[in-house]
Amino acid sequence: SRCYYAKGSSGINAEYGHLGDALKQMDGKRKRAVEAKELIDYINEAQRTGEISSPIFADMSRIHEAARVLHKITLAAQDLPEKGGKDFSKLQNVISNLTNKIEEHLVQDFKLSLNYYNEHEKRENMRQCAATLNQPCFQAYNDIVDHFIEVRLKTPFYGDNIFEAIKNCIDETSEIVSQVFFDHDVIMPKEAVVSTQSTGAQNLIQSFYVIN
Repeated sequence: SRCYYAKGSSGINAEYGHLGDALKQMDGKRKRAVEAKELIDYINEAQRTGEISSPIFADMSRIHEAARVLHKITLAAQDLPEKGGKDFSKLQNVISNLTNKIEEHLVQDFKLSLNYYNEHEKRENMRQCAATLNQPCFQAYNDIVDHFIEVRLKTPFYGDNIFEAIKNCIDETSEIVSQVFFDHDVIMPKEAVVSTQSTGAQNLIQSFYVIN
């Protein structure tokens, strides 16, 4: 009798497992259908009114979510048929305006967070901004890389041993790069010939940085 109940329980658990998998598949299909409908609604609204009124594009606290949605809209717009003389200029203008708006905000947010890079929350925000700007629909990823390098090159050195100070700066920069940037090789420490002159210290570390 115990064996019978054990088998029965196993069979029921297996059935629940299959049912759970089926529900997950249905939920996934339902979610994709909802996302597809939202995408179509965004495109139709942009074509009809020349704007998208969804609050997601007005609430800057949801900017990374807005960027993901914009990326999907951009990809969908690329697949729209060009035949039949249909004019999609309104949609393209909306995409361009939203791209510039989101991109500008992300770049400024990255720069502000860089001023307080020692704070974990700010460094995490830098990582999120970099990851979002690295999407194909944005063009400003290299801009924040350039800004990061410029700021690090202006880092002041402290202490009597300039060579030790430079090493510490390079180590700190490498740590930030590994935590923030999507491609860790975008900025990389390289072997450098260090000048023995005491002036122009900021230039001593310049050869450590390479943009690929």
